[in-house]
Amino acid sequence: MSTAPEVVVARQCGMRCFSLAVVTNTCIMDDDDTSKEQTRLDHTSDDTVDTGAQSILEEVLRVGLQQVKNVQLLFIGMITEIGTTLTSKMGNE
Repeated sequence: MSTAPEVVVARQCGMRCFSLAVVTNTCIMDDDDTSKEQTRLDHTSDDTVDTGAQSILEEVLRVGLQQVKNVQLLFIGMITEIGTTLTSKMGNE
């Protein structure tokens, strides 16, 4: 992911940063003993076993869509907290 290098450059430019990443799939190495077993378990309910880039893309999209509500709630909470903090600071001036 490019998040870390982008934040480093932004900070060098004096920008304040916030970064969020949602992990949507796992990386299984070819030499991992569990890779074949995990692949079999992941596809036991499928009629056909998709392989390659298409199945990876579908997994990423599916998991990403499952996390939309959590990300929305996180941002709503953060924005609310920032607003509350700014309002109380302005009231103290």
